Amino acid sequence: MKRLLICGIAFLIMLVFTSCDDDWAPYTNVNYDVNHELKGDIFQLSEIEAELFTLVCEYDDNVKLTYAEFEFTDKNNGVAEFQFFREYKIDSKYYGVLITLYADINNKTVYRLNYEEGIGKRVRGYINNIKRADENAYNIYISGLDEITPDIRNDISYACVLYYNDGIIFNCYDKNNAVILHSEL
Repeated sequence: MKRLLICGIAFLIMLVFTSCDDDWAPYTNVNYDVNHELKGDIFQLSEIEAELFTLVCEYDDNVKLTYAEFEFTDKNNGVAEFQFFREYKIDSKYYGVLITLYADINNKTVYRLNYEEGIGKRVRGYINNIKRADENAYNIYISGLDEITPDIRNDISYACVLYYNDGIIFNCYDKNNAVILHSEL
């Protein structure tokens, strides 16, 4: 009986470890401190994309800008996030490389780079290029605020402008991080 119990437990342990082989796949996640002042308009993706790419190509030169987010705490302050992504296949498994840059909106300085590479289930990003990169994030933010009634405007803690594939989203959040305005442009 003991032998049967031990064999059963061993079988279950083997089953767990062999069915979770993705957990053992190679994975890299590294943060780098960067200090690069952007020369172009930080709110105009089409103007700074090449400059941002020069920063990320040191880590991977096959990625493309697929996502950008501008988080405004007020009209002059906030953080911008730019994601560069590529997907590749080895044998039958998909892998991804995701490089994220963080920039201070006020002084237009990229201050951090995060590099992730691993199996596609763990490292995900948007596949397609940003198609509306010519639309200025600051102008979207200001025009979005202009459409809000004053009583709601007082409840706003921060606002975000998100670029992805062929869409742009404008969201406003309250102090509890609840969305109080959602607009797809």
